[in-house]
Amino acid sequence: MKVIDLSQEIYTGMPVFPGHAKTVIFDTVTYEETGRILTDGYCYRTNGLLLCDHGPTHVDAVSHIDPSPDAPTIDEMALETFFGPGVCLDISHLPEHSLIEPEDIMRAEEKAVRRIEAGDIVLFYTG
Repeated sequence: MKVIDLSQEIYTGMPVFPGHAKTVIFDTVTYEETGRILTDGYCYRTNGLLLCDHGPTHVDAVSHIDPSPDAPTIDEMALETFFGPGVCLDISHLPEHSLIEPEDIMRAEEKAVRRIEAGDIVLFYTG
């Protein structure tokens, strides 16, 4: 199996969903600053990172959409949920912001010559 990392690059000013906090990366301490503090020649740098839990690459925990007290939060979900075999379905012919209907998925499966199996990760190519 080939592993494909789908993570987006994280950078200051990256696009976020309207109303979500903006992503900001900033120096908390530089090599020069620690070099002045530490006298043994050792120096380091660190960054601060502010971002919304729904930006950049993310997964919605069940608790994000299920208000019941026993709905799992992201740290309670099994790691195996987040990797596995995948199938990419082309739905780029659908109008932007339209609902994806079951029939659309079935037609895209036929074009992909690959059926969705239990445990598959499904990616939708929207163009």
